[in-house]
Amino acid sequence: DEANESKRISDLCEDMGLIVRPIGHLNVMSPPLVITEAEVDFVVDTLAVAIRKVADDLVREGFRLG
Repeated sequence: DEANESKRISDLCEDMGLIVRPIGHLNVMSPPLVITEAEVDFVVDTLAVAIRKVADDLVREGFRLG
C-alpha cells in the first residue's frame, strides 16, 4: 500500500495519453468495443513503459519487488 504502484502507473499512463483507473493493486481499462490494431499496440506499449518505469523507481526507493 505504501508504494501506491497502481496510482503511479495510472499517472504515467495518463501523461502518455492512456487513461487507466487504479483500483487497489489493479489498473482497470475500458477500451472501446471497436479498436484498431494500432490502438491496441498503443495500449500495450504505454502500459509496458509505465510498468517498467514504476518498477525501476520502486527498486531505487528501496522497495522489494517479487
